[in-house]
Amino acid sequence: MRTFKDEEEALAFIDMLPWGTAAGTTKDPRMAVKYAQAGSKIVHFGSVTWSSRAGNPGDNFYYDPRTGNSINAWGIPNRGIHAYLPELVDLRPEIESHGAQLWVSISAGDTFVPEEYREMTQMLFEYKAAHVVAANKSCPNIEVGGKRKPVVCFDLDAYERGVIAVSKGADGKPFAIKIAPITEFSILSDLVSIAVNHGASFIEGANTVGNCYMEKPDGTPAISMGRGGGAGKMLSPIVDGMSRMVKPMLEGTQTKFLAVGGVQEGFDAYLRLKNGADGFEFNTILSAFGGRPEIITNLIMGEIHCRGLAEILVERGL
Repeated sequence: MRTFKDEEEALAFIDMLPWGTAAGTTKDPRMAVKYAQAGSKIVHFGSVTWSSRAGNPGDNFYYDPRTGNSINAWGIPNRGIHAYLPELVDLRPEIESHGAQLWVSISAGDTFVPEEYREMTQMLFEYKAAHVVAANKSCPNIEVGGKRKPVVCFDLDAYERGVIAVSKGADGKPFAIKIAPITEFSILSDLVSIAVNHGASFIEGANTVGNCYMEKPDGTPAISMGRGGGAGKMLSPIVDGMSRMVKPMLEGTQTKFLAVGGVQEGFDAYLRLKNGADGFEFNTILSAFGGRPEIITNLIMGEIHCRGLAEILVERGL
């Protein structure tokens, strides 16, 4: 077990970890800079698609403070890769100046076209617009023409073609693959194996749990679409289980597993690391409180309402 003599030593350890905001947190360069300034080592931008998407209509995010769970059906609203590219070119060095990395999340649009993944990845690296390209293969509850678009990583053939496309576009540069919350060992093993075999630097697990349903205290549906992606605290046992299964799969490889889900305070981040993840990401807690950057400081230092990760590492070790 690794021990830490004081918070300074724990903070030095945390500073070396890959951790930060998850995909979906922001598509605003100004907020991205604020997250870097707050100490986030990874600042995710996007997800971004090849063409612009309006996203799903209506009010499509809800956070329940009683449970720490959230539900969303945003539908990847964004202006498209070509609109964001000039902003990202300027944003990357600014993020880097604060000791952070800019990760750009890309996703399929109305249909799954592997070539779009390749072209977006190649473009982002060619223009030095991202440190890491993170390919989202797992976004549920996307509605197109009144029909739900399938989740890519539930189709192993499509998933592999998508991973190969990103790998070709990256051409040796670091990329991440985001997968769905899958706890069936054989399927998870296949997803991990494909990502590793094609050179993924990171596997991000997990996206939201599709087709969840939540209600507000008054009994009305929490979001306009009714069903959507469940996240927040409900993901904690799922992601910890994934971490424990994935860790031995990655032994002897260069690929790292980043736990995404349920991180709302320092102890949550500690559990993700304790259960085998190489790093962690978070979104629900930022989205629930208007994207306030001080939430990030709170996770690490415990300055608002809870104990921070650094203090817990000193107390418990890892």
